[in-house]
Amino acid sequence: MTVSLIVGALRTIADYTQSSAAILAGLNRRLLGRTDGGFATCVIARIDPGGATTLANAGHLAPYREGKELPLNGSLPLGLTADAAYDELVFLLHEGETLTFYTDGILEARNPAGELYGFDRVAALVGSDRTIEQMVEEACNFGQQDDITVFRVTRLAHSAPADAATLSMATQIAGA
Repeated sequence: MTVSLIVGALRTIADYTQSSAAILAGLNRRLLGRTDGGFATCVIARIDPGGATTLANAGHLAPYREGKELPLNGSLPLGLTADAAYDELVFLLHEGETLTFYTDGILEARNPAGELYGFDRVAALVGSDRTIEQMVEEACNFGQQDDITVFRVTRLAHSAPADAATLSMATQIAGA
């Protein structure tokens, strides 16, 4: 139900603003008191055809740009408090560059000895030349405890159509 609420609110808010931070603030207001004590993390990315990119974060893990973690300010997840503030990171995503997003299921994967996959392994994995399917498989083989999703966006040449990006996503549901 929370995901349905988020999707509907996101579509409505995006009709009124293109500001990533304003969209997160609007989502936060709509989730307050509607998550049964829970919350949601979220990263909003807006990529213009010329590569101008704006990111805003609500308690989610920072994405990677070309294998390097972006310096995205931390902030509170959605649905916890009315006065949460969200900052924006603005940069130019060049032709051929990728952004890689991932869920905490990959970071929190545990092996049989209880060892976490952790930030160092995530950084090495994202910085490697593996496909996203291989990344998900490696984390799952380490020891999956939670859903694992990796999402990658690659900016294509400016001469390509206005929606010039390739999107790749791989997900493994815990227990599936």
